[in-house]
Amino acid sequence: MKNVLVSLLSFIVVELYYSLFVIRKNKKYDPNKATQEVKLLVTKYKVDMNKINYQAFLKAVALVNALDVALVIYWVTFIDKLNIECLVAIVLIIPVILISYAIFGNYLKKKGLVKNERNEKNKRNRK
Repeated sequence: MKNVLVSLLSFIVVELYYSLFVIRKNKKYDPNKATQEVKLLVTKYKVDMNKINYQAFLKAVALVNALDVALVIYWVTFIDKLNIECLVAIVLIIPVILISYAIFGNYLKKKGLVKNERNEKNKRNRK
């Protein structure tokens, strides 16, 4: 029960942080001021920021990040020693983030919120 409460608390803390300091601050997409998560999704998954409501997109990214942190904290709280907890958390967080962003990127592709690769190639060939 303690594990669930700690992970739920961490989820709430991460969501509040994003709501107060990231989402509220960024009203419109600016590639120079975008967070690293947004830059990763734009470059790796070719997310078209003209098709997306930026505020809703930031809320979805915040949800993914909060779930990642809560999931890792849930797994780590089963370990009793603090130094091993820290080591396991560091090892787990990177694969969890990569997997969750891959799932989120594929979801955005299925929704059609990515740049059309054929149109991009045609535009380059015309120039």
